[in-house]
Amino acid sequence: MSLNGIIFINKKTGMSSAGVVREVKRIVKSKVGHGGTLDPLATGVLPILIGEGTKFGSISLHKNKTYKAEILLGISTETGDREGSVVKKKMSSAVSWKS
Repeated sequence: MSLNGIIFINKKTGMSSAGVVREVKRIVKSKVGHGGTLDPLATGVLPILIGEGTKFGSISLHKNKTYKAEILLGISTETGDREGSVVKKKMSSAVSWKS
């Protein structure tokens, strides 16, 4: 029996989109792809395309995405992300919000 379609996986922090594809491919033993890359540090819904579903990959790539983030102001790391060591701290009492 071959599987065809699209499933949605809640990707956890630390796994790449390609890693999720490899794991699903190992389980279903069919052609597998994804509908858009999520950074390994990001969590979120990852569309997984299976079998004939891989033909629909370009559809989800052109849809609007929404991002939610937690940020820590005044910190710089050696890698520019939360994984790196803090190299600079600069606290400011004058933070304003513009949208």
